Amino acid sequence: RRVHGDLAWNGVPVLLRPVVWALLFEVLPASQARRAATLAKKRREYSASVAELASGPLTMFEESIVVQIAKDLPRTSQELPVFRSQTVQRALERVLFTWSVRHPASGYVQGMNDICAVLFFVNFMPVLAARVGLAVTDPALTLVDVDGLTPALSGDALTAVEADTYWAFRFVLSKVHENFTADLPGVYRNLARLDRLLKLADEELASALEAAGVQTLVFAFRWFTCFLVREVPMVLAARLWDSFAAEPGFNVFLVFVAAALLRAHRAAVVGMDAEHIILFLQTLPTSDWGPPEIDQLLSAAF
Repeated sequence: RRVHGDLAWNGVPVLLRPVVWALLFEVLPASQARRAATLAKKRREYSASVAELASGPLTMFEESIVVQIAKDLPRTSQELPVFRSQTVQRALERVLFTWSVRHPASGYVQGMNDICAVLFFVNFMPVLAARVGLAVTDPALTLVDVDGLTPALSGDALTAVEADTYWAFRFVLSKVHENFTADLPGVYRNLARLDRLLKLADEELASALEAAGVQTLVFAFRWFTCFLVREVPMVLAARLWDSFAAEPGFNVFLVFVAAALLRAHRAAVVGMDAEHIILFLQTLPTSDWGPPEIDQLLSAAF
């Protein structure tokens, strides 16, 4: 894992990203000879779990999960038409529902949908690109009407993407489960770390927030539950996650990236009143960012 992590930290080529992430998230074993058999077994296990959960009536706990997921998916990465697809939303729903039912200690918590979305995006876009004959880096790929494809995407291909997303999601959640268990202790721990880090790294910025009466909880809570997926365009979130995936303690590294993100906008924040600080930090002007800005952010965090 250390070798793959070192290679991934500076960014993974888009076509290689599904395999590299699968290695880092332990979906695939390091031994190349075992990969095909391992992947086939995991895909069968996931399909069996989905079939089992679909075979009987829902419990009250399961119904509550379905209701919450149904509220969140229509708000998940809707700036990209590919995520408005019913085909994609149903796949995300199955991944989230299967994981949540299998992990009743937390169940489903808002923010999991964003983590699932970036994992699905990475696995799905190369498959979609091959189907429609576009380069996987072509911006037009995210505009494809997935539901309207004729003939439709292969069911086997979609099932494989969905299963691979589930196992990657399972690994990620195992590392950050305290961000989603009762009372969200992992999130509040990260907020406390961010407060301490800001005072050490940028006392002026920390003082400006304190003077305005703005707590990091107000804007960074979402950063620590969604792992910054909502704060930058999805293609850049995937690049950001290359480095997260490479870090064994990526929940802690997230705090350093959050501090760097805040400091990247310090000129705008210092001098604002509380209302404008909150509005600004909840809607960061990152829509026109590109790879150079993400690389600079990660360098500052490191």
